[in-house]
Amino acid sequence: MRLSTALASLLRDDDSAMACLKAAREVMTEAGIGEYLLAAGFVRQRVWDSLHGMETRQLADVDLIYWGAGERALEQRLTEALGARLAAIPWEVKDQRRMHLRHGDAPYRNLVDAMAAWPEQETAVGVRLTHEDTFHIESAWGLESLYALKLTPSPRRPIDVFWQRVRSKGWLEHYPRLQLVKP
Repeated sequence: MRLSTALASLLRDDDSAMACLKAAREVMTEAGIGEYLLAAGFVRQRVWDSLHGMETRQLADVDLIYWGAGERALEQRLTEALGARLAAIPWEVKDQRRMHLRHGDAPYRNLVDAMAAWPEQETAVGVRLTHEDTFHIESAWGLESLYALKLTPSPRRPIDVFWQRVRSKGWLEHYPRLQLVKP
């Protein structure tokens, strides 16, 4: 089975993930923003939980990246679109057209280029639900290392940023089968 098919199946079988994907599609369509992805922990946590045989935990947040404007208004609309059952999940909405300023990088060309600058490669995966209810999946580094339970620093970020995230997130403790890929 292709990894993108496996990821789509994993998300389709998760009611919370589907609710988030549908809320994002609704709100972003209303806002006229077609270039967006639910990314980072939204994808990574579900894959790693599944590969470790763990029950999928509720997300601490849902990371939505896009190419546009109006982050705060979008966060509020996304929370409202989820309804009472999932409204406790906060959204982190980031316009990637501006994120290069925060990191001192050259302007990003698109969402995939922005994800390539994230500290670890396995986080640089995003997905959105199309109007045909299919999954549009994009990744800066591919899905292979995510599904191989690797944890790989991005060559575009300082290595100390990677190590700080590994420690602060507690991934190696929570996911004991993860394998660090040394630069």
